Amino acid sequence: GGFHIFHIEDLRRIAPLWLEYTKKVRAFADAHPDDFYRESMMPLEPSDEPMRAVRQKQSRWHSEMYGYVFGAAEVGVTHHVRRDVMLYPGYVPWLGRGPNILHYGSDFTVTAANTGHEVYFNKMAHINLELEKCPRFLFGATTQLDFSSLSKRDALCWEHLAVMDAA
Repeated sequence: GGFHIFHIEDLRRIAPLWLEYTKKVRAFADAHPDDFYRESMMPLEPSDEPMRAVRQKQSRWHSEMYGYVFGAAEVGVTHHVRRDVMLYPGYVPWLGRGPNILHYGSDFTVTAANTGHEVYFNKMAHINLELEKCPRFLFGATTQLDFSSLSKRDALCWEHLAVMDAA
């Protein structure tokens, strides 16, 4: 997920519970995987079935996030969520403004209307990437896009891909 800014005293109260709840969520996932996935994943469309293993890995990552939420709730810590600071590519920008932080944690598909070039991004597809063998681009994000014809959502997706290609 994104970043958090904590009062140190709140974090001292949350941290031990965060760890314990994370252990419990992971133990539940190990003992009852079908129940865990049913409760932590959206049902897959038949066309998304090839992504089941990826979605299940992502659900496992969420165990730590569940641990945090349960721990914070137990000690009564509330949160102020700002939707204008961070955004996942593929999401529509809050109030039409670009974010300060573009987080690469969510998967998305984007198509360039003027070229028909389509890219699907999911960071889980790159877990075995060897950077020293990288072919100088990963996505083929093109500079021939007509950004004026793109929605803000799509423009941010293409920007995200182009920055990673350039890296």
